[in-house]
Amino acid sequence: MLARSFDAEQVKYNALAGYVRVGGNLILCGVQVLRDITGTPYPITVDAADTTQAGTFLRDYLHIGYAANSGSGSNKNDPWHYGLCFYGVTPGDGWEDEFEPVYIDSVGPGGYPERGKWPLYVRTSPAGYVRCGVSSVDRLEAFQGTASEVYLIDSYINPAFEGEPSAVMYLSGDNHGNSCFFGFPLYYCQYGHVKAMLDKLLLLFGEEKIQG
Repeated sequence: MLARSFDAEQVKYNALAGYVRVGGNLILCGVQVLRDITGTPYPITVDAADTTQAGTFLRDYLHIGYAANSGSGSNKNDPWHYGLCFYGVTPGDGWEDEFEPVYIDSVGPGGYPERGKWPLYVRTSPAGYVRCGVSSVDRLEAFQGTASEVYLIDSYINPAFEGEPSAVMYLSGDNHGNSCFFGFPLYYCQYGHVKAMLDKLLLLFGEEKIQG
């Protein structure tokens, strides 16, 4: 199951939790999804005493205990443009042999953004473009080590997020379902990178690989 974003008033998270509880595999990704789920601003913290529907969903089914978001900011070298940018992710500790890096597909062959690519860039003088990635990405912590932090952030002029986890995967190992949350949108990432990552993820989930 893939989802880009949610409205906390429209989605019943106990239904998604029930889907995982009976063996369903859940993959969520997007921009500031956890803010939409909880209805609260970042940073978001979930503890063992949280009994709210959204908090329980984050803790018990996504296995996330903390999330901060980079937000948008100014580029210190070019303040009119963009900053705090996210280029992609590299495999977390212990996952280097399982996953390949995933990077933003920010410009097309012509040197400028094309359909399906991320439309942020910094123009240099006298001509040309410098890649600049997504400006909003989640930094995550698994709840009490119950999940694997499988991908780490590769950021641009945002040292506070550099090398921090941005994907949390939980493998149940029993009859319950598995889950993975990506704190960034897969839509803007390079197709081949995303396909390889999802093929591996589905294999770990016990599902069939993506065809095509």
